[in-house]
Parts: sequence; structure tokens; C-alpha cells
Amino acid sequence: MRTLSDIQAPKKTSGSFIVRHRARLGLLLFFLLLPAVLYVRLWDIRALPAIQFALDAVAYALVVLGMLIRLWSTLYIGGRKDSALQTAGPYSVTRNPLYAGSFLLGLGFAVITSNPLVLLLVLVYFAVQYRTTVRHEERTLAALFGAVFHDYMARVPRFIPNLALFDPTPPETVNLRSLTDELRHSLAFLALLLLWQAVTALQVAGVLGIWVVMK
Repeated sequence: MRTLSDIQAPKKTSGSFIVRHRARLGLLLFFLLLPAVLYVRLWDIRALPAIQFALDAVAYALVVLGMLIRLWSTLYIGGRKDSALQTAGPYSVTRNPLYAGSFLLGLGFAVITSNPLVLLLVLVYFAVQYRTTVRHEERTLAALFGAVFHDYMARVPRFIPNLALFDPTPPETVNLRSLTDELRHSLAFLALLLLWQAVTALQVAGVLGIWVVMK
């Protein structure tokens, strides 16, 4: 009897330009908006430190949760994204746990910046970029796994987790290279947050300027 892991994938389709370059496009858009991101704040963080502290706590909670979800997902799918259909672990409660984790990372960064422009950027980016990517990947998986994937789609939500469906079956193997890469990316994102905290400290000290939306 063949298991899902035994189903081998045919040649992978490349997808649209947006799908193939989604990470680079996101970074490009971020750096183009970086001057405004650094300068604009929703309120004066110098006058309302308690609010900023509370937001920082929420932001780091979102980021840590997003990192853990992505690392957990990588244990199952790392190095075999299109060679086997993953339906256990995080993939038993949502079909796209990696993207759910990424969304939490972006949302955490938006919260910690106290910048409405960043929040808008995160929401628009995920609404456009990942909608395009997920639809492409669903077509690819449907072509690879046929009725098995259609049954999976019918049971498991695309994005918002349904914890009642959780299947604790551990992964058969773990790709250490993929897991190490994901851990490195997580640490790089955490370093970006710490850099942002340094910028905030300089703004509070009056070394760097700030423009407040709600005065």
C-alpha cells in the first residue's frame, strides 16, 4: 500500500513572476519605504512609554509564536515540499502554516514600529502576494496528488487554524539543512527587531527625528 510519502512529484512548475520572487519583492518594497517607516509614528513614543512597552510585549509574543510555527512546519516540510503531501502536525490544522507564521512575524514587526504605514504594508503584501502564491501552490499540489489533495483541501482550512483537527503524528524524517536555514532566518529577523529597538531608543533620546500622526 502506498503512503502519501511514497507519491513522487513530477517536474515542478515555476509559477508567475510574483510567486518566484515574492521574498525579493517584499524586501524591495520594505527598503523603498524604509525612510518613512523610520520617521513616522502613530503617537509620540517619547510621551507615552507605557503604551510602547505594552506594544513591544505584544509584538515579541507574535514574533516568537511566528518563529516557532515556522520552525515546527519546517520539521515536516523541509526539503520535500512537492515530493510528499504533509497532513500531520501543523499541516493538520492549516494548509499553510509557514505563511501563517510569516504573517505573525510581519504583524509583530508592524506592532513594534507603531507605524500605520508598516501595518498597511504588511496587510497589503500578504493579501496580494500570498493569495497569488497559495493559489499557485494549490494548483501544483492538485496536479501532483489529485483526489488525495482535494480531500485534504475539503477537511483543512487554507489559513486560519482549526485546532480540533490536530494530528500529532511526528515527521518521518527531518531535513537538518532546511531546519538550520529556517533558524538562521528567524535569528536574522530577531536581529532586525533589536535594531529597531535601538532606533527607537535614539528617537526617545532626541538623537533621531520623529513625525507623529496623532498629536
